[in-house]
Amino acid sequence: MRTPRRAAALAASLCALLLLTPRAGAEDFPQPAPRDDARPAPKAEAPVGPYEAPPEVTAADVLPEALRKGPYHTVRDAVGMDRLQHTYEIESRFGVYSVTSRRLVEIRVHEIAVLERVTQMEGGPEFLKSLGKSLAAIPTGAVQLVLDPVAGFRKIGRGLSKTGGRIKDLVTGGRTSKYEGSTGGNAFYGDEQREIAAQLGLDVYSTNPQVRTFLREIGGARAAGSLGVDLASLALPVVGFAAVTTAKWQADVTRLLRDKTPLELWRHNARVLRDLGIPQTTWEPFLRNPNLSPRHKTTITRSLSELAGVQDIGAILAAATLTRDEVGALYHEQQAILLSHVHREGGGLTGLRRVEHVVLGSQAVGREVAFLPVDHVYWMEPFAKLADALRPAGDAKHATRLHVRGRITPMARKALDARGFELVDDFER
Repeated sequence: MRTPRRAAALAASLCALLLLTPRAGAEDFPQPAPRDDARPAPKAEAPVGPYEAPPEVTAADVLPEALRKGPYHTVRDAVGMDRLQHTYEIESRFGVYSVTSRRLVEIRVHEIAVLERVTQMEGGPEFLKSLGKSLAAIPTGAVQLVLDPVAGFRKIGRGLSKTGGRIKDLVTGGRTSKYEGSTGGNAFYGDEQREIAAQLGLDVYSTNPQVRTFLREIGGARAAGSLGVDLASLALPVVGFAAVTTAKWQADVTRLLRDKTPLELWRHNARVLRDLGIPQTTWEPFLRNPNLSPRHKTTITRSLSELAGVQDIGAILAAATLTRDEVGALYHEQQAILLSHVHREGGGLTGLRRVEHVVLGSQAVGREVAFLPVDHVYWMEPFAKLADALRPAGDAKHATRLHVRGRITPMARKALDARGFELVDDFER
């Protein structure tokens, strides 16, 4: 039986381990300062006790060739470690992006390719080429996101008016997360921006400053009737983790993000979660967490709709409510998708339980399944504590199937096997 003090210590360790709580003094969306060269990050100090140092890898070791290098980008070979996630630097015409996690690499690479295809399209208007040059002059650090709906409304202008409820939403605090700025929640041509984002496979709530500027400028041009370009023909297919979801599943989320403002999404998601029988004391803190964007919340809610009838599905929301930054938001989004995917594909989940940020699904065969959407599992003290918290009850061998989407070191694999886990290595190169 854990004492409250031990439980609190375990919770803090797990939060830090999974990169779901910002380090002291960090911003909500911390990004390492870009380096001007490709020197590797400094080596970590030797571990104390029966643990191992962070593994040293290169981009060639952990990324497929198409993700490492393309016509519009190059991922520098030096790779750092931030707990269980890799850190990367992506070179592009727009500058160098510093990102944490393979999932965010996939997102940024897709964004870079889309911006290049549109702004450099053959025979396109001069406006697009000029926009491409302007985007290259914007710093690549993740936008600093501020939750201040009143200030945001004042920037739009005091003398403007619009019929319907959307302008009222802005006045009364219509922003539901820190991700909403001049994009999807804009009352005047936010509709255009969301439509364009849907056509091009972009996230209208992206933290990429180039994407935000692109959508704002293109949305304004389309609203003014001066664009005249078939943007849908320039769309690129989703890659990496995004391909896990089914076509219909993706279409549902894309349609909602396209057609609804952030506050309308909030109301839609609240209605879905209520209808699933989840208590308001569970779903409301989730929807009010400003560190989850409208897309994260809608995707997680859509995942839960696939789990209707499974006991304690609110565990996914309770875990996601702990999110404190974008890396954590992506972790919880992936975890929810993977749990719903295994259930939909015949995994037959009967119930869920939460260990801090990790949610385990019970199966009728007497086994639990959990997903760790992290880049690299190695044996360090915080992860050992997590393993002990997740380990199967009693002496049951392989009563918990642990899917790791990243790499697993031999030492970590041996220790987890000794604790009775069945490991499934989902690493993809």
